[in-house]
Amino acid sequence: MHRNIEESVNPACRLRQTEKYILLTFNASMHAISSCVLNGGQQNIRHVLNLKVVDDDTIVEDPAVTLSTICAGLGLTEKCLGMMTAASMTTLRYQTCWFGELYFSAIVTAGLENARRAGDPADMIVSDGVLPAGTINLVVSTNASLAPAAMMEALMIATEAKVAALEALNVRSTKTAAIATGTGTDAIAIVSDPNGAPLRYVGKHVVAGEMLAQAVIGALTASLENKRRSHM
Repeated sequence: MHRNIEESVNPACRLRQTEKYILLTFNASMHAISSCVLNGGQQNIRHVLNLKVVDDDTIVEDPAVTLSTICAGLGLTEKCLGMMTAASMTTLRYQTCWFGELYFSAIVTAGLENARRAGDPADMIVSDGVLPAGTINLVVSTNASLAPAAMMEALMIATEAKVAALEALNVRSTKTAAIATGTGTDAIAIVSDPNGAPLRYVGKHVVAGEMLAQAVIGALTASLENKRRSHM
């Protein structure tokens, strides 16, 4: 069966983009696993908020409090995942890969000022200090119902795909100049439809894993290439 790739947001969510934030609203409650500052871990959610912060701002409260306040101001009454970035909202890119009725979609914003390679020397002992700006925020969603282990596998494949995109673009750690594997403040979310067709595996040997990885690589590559062009 032919696999289709589209530069589009998947049909299960609506996307609102402003200079200050990007908001994804899903048509129904979804299962999620994420590293988000607000409501991270395993959750049932309706929204994902990606909030722009000014890179020279001093955050005087817990980021989760800031995100909760913004969510309330937007009138979001159902649970929302919240992530932050100093990257411009104009770095937003998305890609959806289809195989029949099944799709995997990746939505990304990207900054590289904080590029790091896993294992680079740490900047601090604890994580409550001021960190450099620049973040890759990634949301992967699917209309499949992923088993718990498949949710974790999707998280792994999405991360590997991010690393593959960074390697292909020769993105370097600002700390050591080695090939970067991300930034120091990346956030990621995997979102799955509990009412979709069940999937137990999304690894590299199955079409689902290929689709997931292609969506991430395509969206992140487009975001970073646009960022580079804008700085030429």
